[in-house]
Amino acid sequence: MNHIASVTCHSDISVEDQVLRSLRDLDGLLTSTAMSAASMIPGFAGVAAAAATVTFDLSQRFWIGAILSGSSMIPLIGYLPGGCKIVWNIREINKCLKQIDGLLPEIATVPSLVSKVLEVTTKYYDRVRRVPMATHISSKLSRIIQFCEEHRNPAV
Repeated sequence: MNHIASVTCHSDISVEDQVLRSLRDLDGLLTSTAMSAASMIPGFAGVAAAAATVTFDLSQRFWIGAILSGSSMIPLIGYLPGGCKIVWNIREINKCLKQIDGLLPEIATVPSLVSKVLEVTTKYYDRVRRVPMATHISSKLSRIIQFCEEHRNPAV
């Protein structure tokens, strides 16, 4: 079940709702991915991180992520579902960023949306750009941030 499908498949949803849903999903997915990376640590620390990630994913209704995180707690073979979960999340993060990127012209017309997009994207940009394997995500975040900064209301 794709938790982003409801955003991308219904054109009758307002632009604001589409953006807010994408931002909520993006926020949760980036957090979940960082937690999943921590769950790859061998031993008790990794198992504890995986348990926390399962709880977080369930709270965000990321069902596939919760299943993969739970499976990652199995000794030794748990690295496979743990790695798959990180790959899955990156795929979903890219979908969110594509959705937001496609809505940038509409976002630019609503100052409150510009501010909200800036808030969420800048929250993660510095952290993501330091991860060598996440250059494509950081470049997409950078593009969205740059667009929003160019269209930000100076009074805000």
